[in-house]
Amino acid sequence: MSKNRKKRNKKYSGWDARVDDSTVTVHKVSAVNRPPARQWLHEHRRLVKTVGIAVLVGGGVTTLIVLGISSL
Repeated sequence: MSKNRKKRNKKYSGWDARVDDSTVTVHKVSAVNRPPARQWLHEHRRLVKTVGIAVLVGGGVTTLIVLGISSL
């Protein structure tokens, strides 16, 4: 009896691999009428949140430095 070879079950991922376009992409869409400023905030929420946190931390550090210097 000859030994059975294991079949390949790993997906080929070389440069010439076929692209699988059978996946479904879901986009969340909300039909809401917003003023231009609110629409910009809605689209850039993560950036605004990050900048807001950075400003709060910077303001807190600045306040602590000013209070430390004024107490001397």
